[in-house]
Amino acid sequence: AGIVATLNSRTSVLAASNPKMGRLDRSRNLVQQIGLEPVILSRFDLIFILRDEPRGEIDKKIARHMLELHRKPEIAKPPIDSEMLRKLIIYARKYIHPRLKDEKVIKKMEEFYVKNRSVAERGEAPVPITPRQLESMIRLAKASARMHFREEVTEEDVIRAIELISKYLHEAGFDASTGKVDVDILMTGRSKSQREKIQRVIDLIGEVENKHGGMAPVEEIVRRAKEEGIEENFVMRVVEEEKRDGFLYEPKQGYVTRVVKG
Repeated sequence: AGIVATLNSRTSVLAASNPKMGRLDRSRNLVQQIGLEPVILSRFDLIFILRDEPRGEIDKKIARHMLELHRKPEIAKPPIDSEMLRKLIIYARKYIHPRLKDEKVIKKMEEFYVKNRSVAERGEAPVPITPRQLESMIRLAKASARMHFREEVTEEDVIRAIELISKYLHEAGFDASTGKVDVDILMTGRSKSQREKIQRVIDLIGEVENKHGGMAPVEEIVRRAKEEGIEENFVMRVVEEEKRDGFLYEPKQGYVTRVVKG
């Protein structure tokens, strides 16, 4: 009694989530649209977005396949039966433990990681990849080797892992407002461009507050923000979030004041 312990429990998680509004909005980032916090979402090695978009040829193939299944149910038989697949997976997990040995393989992963990180060296561009994605890439490369019953990770495995990570980042970590990959969307729920806009709104609140002797009219904050290309909805969302988090309060209707000045 009274003992608190953290147990190391290694497991694999496959999760699915529907967007809050039923369909994904390309103009908003992924974190804003699903019910998973960034602290959980960022732990997944891969995230794929499945969109239901009309595409003639693909729609035709899907429709034909579904209709044929009702006409000839036997065509649904998989190339490997489930019992054999289960045995293969058990064997691979128990006996195949791939390792990174080849210098060329290591160099390829290193170059991919460093090249992607280099675009953010001066702090002007968002960070597109972190050590967490590098760890994911290593796990994926080893998983690819294990699937092929290989004891050593090959260049083919690394290429497959890089393709998967690149696909995932360009879909789930894409910042529509800048057209760039920003991994902070997944890590924190906000892109670099969003953080800069939020900070500008907070600065504007301070400027307007000082101008009016301690109380900032929300109407003027919105007007000043619009002059700088920041939308009214965004400003109001920032104001409400800052109020909810205790950084702003409303001394009277239509005005806000910072709790801590400076």
